[in-house]
Amino acid sequence: MDMGYRKTLAWGLAITSVSLLLNSCALFSKDLPVEEPKEEPRYLLTAVGQVNSYEKESGIILVRTYGKIGEGEGTAFISSGPSGSSGNLKFTGQKNHLFAAAELQTGTLEPGDLIYRRRLNPAFNHTATSKEEQDAIILEPKKEDTPFEGVDL
Repeated sequence: MDMGYRKTLAWGLAITSVSLLLNSCALFSKDLPVEEPKEEPRYLLTAVGQVNSYEKESGIILVRTYGKIGEGEGTAFISSGPSGSSGNLKFTGQKNHLFAAAELQTGTLEPGDLIYRRRLNPAFNHTATSKEEQDAIILEPKKEDTPFEGVDL
């Protein structure tokens, strides 16, 4: 009985040793793909509400908000709708629990359009090294900076 136990133990150690040897062998290792670091987007878009009603004569918009609007320096508000309508808005400061008032600055919009807060991404390198790069940033926005079709940025 004692011999059977030693034989089983010897086989167990042999199998464990062979499996450890094969796992550490370079022939059986897989090359893992190296992930390229993603370039940060220039702007961050966050949905802040939806157009509830719009009076064309006065240009006043009633926006049903999803929470805090988050106004601040470097922040713009844009609308985008399924019919291709888009516009730039400015919040007036009048608000209650669920709704806020805004004025249409440029563009068009319809009830049901989504309102997005667009602000500069602090992780993006906004400093350009040359005058040409600065002009390119100002005059020619990249396609990936405008993820929503029909939105004037």
